[in-house]
Amino acid sequence: MQDRYAFDIGDFGKLSLLRHLLGNDEAPTLRLGVLWYATALGSAANDGRFIDYLGLESTQAVSHSVEALRRCDPVIHDTFSRALAGPYSAGPAALAAFRTIQALETLPLLPPTTAFFRNVVPPGPARSGWFQQAQSAVSGAQLVFLDPDNGLAEPGSKNERRASRRHVLLDEIGALIGAGHSVIVYHHLTREAGGHDAQIDRWGKQLKDRLAVPAVMTVRLRPRSPRAYFLLSVERDQPLLKERFVALAGSSWVRRGFMTLHAA
Repeated sequence: MQDRYAFDIGDFGKLSLLRHLLGNDEAPTLRLGVLWYATALGSAANDGRFIDYLGLESTQAVSHSVEALRRCDPVIHDTFSRALAGPYSAGPAALAAFRTIQALETLPLLPPTTAFFRNVVPPGPARSGWFQQAQSAVSGAQLVFLDPDNGLAEPGSKNERRASRRHVLLDEIGALIGAGHSVIVYHHLTREAGGHDAQIDRWGKQLKDRLAVPAVMTVRLRPRSPRAYFLLSVERDQPLLKERFVALAGSSWVRRGFMTLHAA
């Protein structure tokens, strides 16, 4: 996660998903921890630019696509729009300065008990110390969300061997699960033989086998970049998280074709 990505369409989807899994005042809630896996490594030219879904350009009528996405989660959409309206009208420099991870954390969208850790991921041997700090920061959470730039590091790959700052290591997920946390992790889907569905199925089975969790539930979000969120629950949280995962099938996200669900 990078500051430049804040309030992008990916954040709209991820916060909506987290709110759904956590529940509300009428249902049991889970304590949330967020490990941003923050970096400042640069990115492709278009990364982080997708805020047009908020319809901030006042000279244009609200498009059908903007309204369709807003109906998926009006609370987050309207909160984002209000937060960005002033910086957007002040110009590109003001907008860029406002769009930060910290600004996302201050919005009244996640429970006040949410534990955030946004220290920048360091290179090399310092990674292990950084992760120990991260674990300590979210020690009271039941569900921990991991939000790297690129997602999961393929076992045996260069990204795993060199502890890529853009990736989550499976050993890190295993440590969180071993400490009693359920985990949800972002993964950027790539070009792979068989397409995105086959890639999701492969990762789901691999995570289930390697990390010995009872099930892996996956949410694929379609707006703009292809994104997947792998939900790995410990036994304690499995019934509740499965119930809320199944309930997603009736959400506006799924009905409007912006989200699909997979299970392994």
